[in-house]
Amino acid sequence: MGTLIGCLGGWGRSSSLTSGTPLELKKISSKNLENLFQISPSIYSGSEPKTDTAFEELNRLGIRTVVSVDGIRPNLKEAHKQNLRYVHIPIGYDGIEEHAQLSLIQLIQSAEGPYYIHCHHGRHRGPAAAAIAAIAKKELTNEEGWQVLEQARTGQEYTGLWQAVESFDLPKNQITEWPKLLAFSKVDSFSASMAMMDRAISHLEELRDNDWKTIKEHPDLTPDLAALHLREGFVEAQRTMSSSVPQDFKQSLEEGIKNSKALESALKKELKADIETHFIKIKRSCRTCHKEHRN
Repeated sequence: MGTLIGCLGGWGRSSSLTSGTPLELKKISSKNLENLFQISPSIYSGSEPKTDTAFEELNRLGIRTVVSVDGIRPNLKEAHKQNLRYVHIPIGYDGIEEHAQLSLIQLIQSAEGPYYIHCHHGRHRGPAAAAIAAIAKKELTNEEGWQVLEQARTGQEYTGLWQAVESFDLPKNQITEWPKLLAFSKVDSFSASMAMMDRAISHLEELRDNDWKTIKEHPDLTPDLAALHLREGFVEAQRTMSSSVPQDFKQSLEEGIKNSKALESALKKELKADIETHFIKIKRSCRTCHKEHRN
């Protein structure tokens, strides 16, 4: 596959993906699930099913296996009431690593379909994972996988997800040990979110040293993308934190989200003074929070 096109300079389809017959996803109207699509004969995508009526609806659609790519623990109890199997394959916003891709292949090879693949709101991670599963099942091409993301309105700024769909291919070599499909993957999503923020701040510091311009040696690392990863890290940390965390820590995350949004806005408008102000606020807040709460 070719290289993904699209950063600050605009967004375009990779030249390696030639245009074919347009794919039209089946949009399903639902009061229980956001962004509900049937993207291929056996694969659906959408938002997290949060209520018993949502799981009932999945059952009526004929779904047999529900797949969460979110970091939150799946609602196994409600799924099992509807005789639905749950599989947990958490992924991030920055791409779909090899272990997760192999898990999606294992899913369509060994778990009973049809499959419902979801993230939180069903717009970004869920459609990307569903597209890869459909390509692995040979129900879609990579080109059609891109069309899935387009029609699901996956953010163009999530370049890692688009690139994963573009470059996905079935393994050429024999896999000796496939990942186990678990109902709940024991990952520390909160720690992963904090690590995501640390990486984003490190990247932003590099970009700051380069006058907030993309570094020649790292063309995929743009100020907009680094700021986006920072905001998503704050949001995911807020979603996955324990209910017992101190109130001042909760307030720090709220401030982090607010300041990272302001940083994104300033970067898009190229307001260098505001960029510096918001970045300093974020770093100062992180230092204070680490001093009081880390470890």
